[in-house]
Amino acid sequence: MLEKFTQNPANSKQFGILQTFDPGATQVMGLQTLAGSISSQLDDPLSAYITERKEGDHQLGLWIRGGGGNFDQNLSTAFSATGFTGSANERVSTSFHTVQGGLDYGILGLGTGNFNLHFGITGGTFGGTAKGVNGQTEIDGDFLGGYVALTGGGLTFDATIRKEWRDYKMINPIIFAAGSATTKGDAWAGSVSGSYKIGLGTSGFSLTPSASLSWGSSSVDPFVVDTLSTVTLADDKQTVGRFGAKIAWTSPDNGGFVVEPYAGAYSINNFSRTEAGSATYGISTLSSLTSGFDNGVQYSAGISGHDASGKINVYVQGNLFRGGGLGGGSVTGGIRINF
Repeated sequence: MLEKFTQNPANSKQFGILQTFDPGATQVMGLQTLAGSISSQLDDPLSAYITERKEGDHQLGLWIRGGGGNFDQNLSTAFSATGFTGSANERVSTSFHTVQGGLDYGILGLGTGNFNLHFGITGGTFGGTAKGVNGQTEIDGDFLGGYVALTGGGLTFDATIRKEWRDYKMINPIIFAAGSATTKGDAWAGSVSGSYKIGLGTSGFSLTPSASLSWGSSSVDPFVVDTLSTVTLADDKQTVGRFGAKIAWTSPDNGGFVVEPYAGAYSINNFSRTEAGSATYGISTLSSLTSGFDNGVQYSAGISGHDASGKINVYVQGNLFRGGGLGGGSVTGGIRINF
């Protein structure tokens, strides 16, 4: 809580103490919202990067991808107690990085020979630093999970599940008596996605509509603000939907390296954008409700490629986030080797 002696805007002859919340309180009460924004970068569909060799009916695939950028959003926290209400608002920019790897076993040529089924494990790390007007929040996490993917005939489908272990460090001398505080948390996260590639004539162009749904359930350990105050955040659930399409051109397969430049646009729908919590001050309790970004748009452009045998596959992609209080951008890239 910030206090200052000021003039009453409605009466120039009156002066008093004006109490406001530090804008950095949105980061403190919105820890899971910030972490979820980084975690959601891992929900980029895997099936687009799961490819097959041209020979054989079984394969092992080893891949790694990584990325980084900024994810900007408006955070607002509403506080309430008996006979009292208040709020804090802040534009928060989170610089983040992700590293993810996976290993899968593929059964090729199922059914009429057009479909391929892959089962895999995945793991990695992510982290970021969120900064606003006052203070910053550092988030680090590790994860381990699994996935299944079906490809063939222009269709791709995948489903993933992972367990995350998160560490938080909040730095704000205005809020914390010690200048900073740390806590831990964990989460379960998953996603499903599907797409269908439609060839546009014989020119090599294609249109691929896609849709995905990701969700998460997270918790954070209570942490101390000062000797009399403790913050407790309620378990949080997040659900984000994405749908859109990309247009691509695939170079002719003449026995050499095949490339595919592409560009797309996707609507991002945040179905659960609030996070509840409370702060206990002695015998008093202050409830909070923090809201993150609304709906926005992701614009993507990139290029992928593979060798003639399909054993080596690479890609690089750039993203822009806009609308609904969103801003920022990112770059991702990866490589896959099929054995």
